Amino acid sequence: MKRKLLYLTAVLLFSVGSINAQTTTWNFSDNTVSGTVTVPSPAFPTAGVLTSASGSTAGTSPNTINVGGLNLYGHTAVGASAFAAISGNSQTFSDGYVGANRASTGGSSAAATGTFLPTIRYFSFNVSGPCTVKAWIKHTTAIPTNGTAPTTRTLYVSDGAALYGSGSVTNDVTANLSNVVTVNVTNSGLVYIYGDSSFAVYKIEVSGATLSTNNFQADSKVTIFGADGKINVANVTAAAKVSVYSITGALVKSTETNEDVSLSVKSGVYIVKAESEEGTKTVKVLVK
Repeated sequence: MKRKLLYLTAVLLFSVGSINAQTTTWNFSDNTVSGTVTVPSPAFPTAGVLTSASGSTAGTSPNTINVGGLNLYGHTAVGASAFAAISGNSQTFSDGYVGANRASTGGSSAAATGTFLPTIRYFSFNVSGPCTVKAWIKHTTAIPTNGTAPTTRTLYVSDGAALYGSGSVTNDVTANLSNVVTVNVTNSGLVYIYGDSSFAVYKIEVSGATLSTNNFQADSKVTIFGADGKINVANVTAAAKVSVYSITGALVKSTETNEDVSLSVKSGVYIVKAESEEGTKTVKVLVK
């Protein structure tokens, strides 16, 4: 009996490990997450994500939804173009994948110069460790025929403080209109996918990390702000690691805490990352 129990335990552990290590795919083309239709909890928004004040019923206040662990963060301005609006546009990619529908980002993610933290129009999700992120993207403007110069649009993958990698599309020749961007993520925590201009996303895939329900957490509820020469981290309810980076990505300070904390720094702009079992938050902070 003991031998059978040990065998069953080993099988269960193997099964759980296999499930956790599976690839997760968010497919805007057929409205599925890892092959399962997302309706109605919720589905990818056909009309895109905007602020509730803009009249969109797709987003929730202020301007974000979560579909199968993928956060879709829209624009904060009323009347701005929608983020991730779904439309028909067939595309065959270099790896053979064919997408019938796409999610348009609607514009730039407005990351400040020299930083890797988007402020609007971006995707984010949590991973438990190193993984590979792939995104099937396409330029949203046809190849110019009237003498207009082609443009290059770039997708970035970051943790908010450091860049993991990027990939581009250019509307100069047909082969460059689409791209399968592949980026290796080296750390656990929140991952951002964003761009410097409008482009279309057909599919996002994450593989190699533990992607259980617990790993896809909402952004942390902690509050991070600058005041009186200090970076303040409030609403800490679980053991957290707080890392402060310069605008160039260099680590300035790091601490672990179980309670609210204030860190003295020189005047300037910083990227602050707070990580705990409840989630991860990365913000840009101005300290005077």
